[in-house]
Amino acid sequence: MFMNEFQQYLEGLSKAPLEEWVQYFRHETLRSLNFAKLLELEAKDSTGMPEDAPQLFEKLLSSLNEIGQLLDALVAQDEAD
Repeated sequence: MFMNEFQQYLEGLSKAPLEEWVQYFRHETLRSLNFAKLLELEAKDSTGMPEDAPQLFEKLLSSLNEIGQLLDALVAQDEAD
């Protein structure tokens, strides 16, 4: 089965110290917040949503999905310890 880059990263992360998990979680969360802020600013603009809004929403949802996977992996690692 094909694994995407993020899933491969999660496999490697399972051997990493907790600090690396926290750094990655912080990065993903900030990335999601930046997409959300961009969409909010564009929505407030008098010209309406940007043409690339569907792509921005897709990136936001993808980032949020990765955060969920990261949390699931972290919980699974904690339960295994």
